[in-house]
Amino acid sequence: MEMNRFVKDTLDLYAMAEEIADALSRLDGDASRQAETALRTSMAAARFAWELFVSVRNAARSSEEACRLVREAERRCERAIGQLSSRLGQSMRLLSSSMRRDGVFELLDGVAILQ
Repeated sequence: MEMNRFVKDTLDLYAMAEEIADALSRLDGDASRQAETALRTSMAAARFAWELFVSVRNAARSSEEACRLVREAERRCERAIGQLSSRLGQSMRLLSSSMRRDGVFELLDGVAILQ
């Protein structure tokens, strides 16, 4: 795992997920509440997996046992972040369809044309 790029990409993913979750929280309906809950749950799982990976990797400097666990912690971290990314895509589709249904995109298109 190339750490610097991975960290930046992961932080960007968290920031985007937070923005989408906040947008979902402002919508009415069960689907948006469920999507927000699922997205925030995925965010928490990914953060936990990331923190566990970093802790195990740091402990591996002085512990043979931790050395044996680094690859598994890394795999779980990558999996949790992949799941967050997938959940984010689903949430964005829901938000997009809600905006389309409510006419937000038509309004935005009209503004863009006027400029």
